[in-house]
Amino acid sequence: MIPEVKELKNSIECLLFVSGEPLSLKKIAQIIDTDIPVVESIIKQLQDEYQERGLMILNVAGGVQMCTNPQYACWIKKLSNSPNNDKLSFGALEALAVIAYNQPVTKAEIEFVRGVNSVAQIQKLLEKRLARVVGRKDVPGHPFLYGTTKEFLKCFGLSDISYLPPISSDKKVEIVG
Repeated sequence: MIPEVKELKNSIECLLFVSGEPLSLKKIAQIIDTDIPVVESIIKQLQDEYQERGLMILNVAGGVQMCTNPQYACWIKKLSNSPNNDKLSFGALEALAVIAYNQPVTKAEIEFVRGVNSVAQIQKLLEKRLARVVGRKDVPGHPFLYGTTKEFLKCFGLSDISYLPPISSDKKVEIVG
């Protein structure tokens, strides 16, 4: 490997390791003073190298991020030595799915699809930064509109919302209004 390429590769690897959040190719290129296609090529090489390792490099939330391989989650859990209290309830996951597939969406629309009160679930999603208020609907009362966040994209390993898996037509619920 050419020393210059090795240096760029090591630099990108370090940036991804310390970042803690997705970095855009543009930002990486600016930091290491090179072109985006060069960064893209090196990222692809790193992704191939990390294929069967404890760490991975994923394309998420409009950037790239180094994260742990889910295959080794059991060891990370043992290291933290604490029960996972951060799991979302079924109701919160259901509310999150309604938001993700119908955004922007109001509380009333979420509750219409779910058929139950969803205040606690929406609050939990806001606390975990998986959902956020994206505006107000132009109807009487001007209720909040909810949408997903970059944290949602990171959490579910999505580059953007268009990568959500399709819903089968028999499970779709149309929100009227």
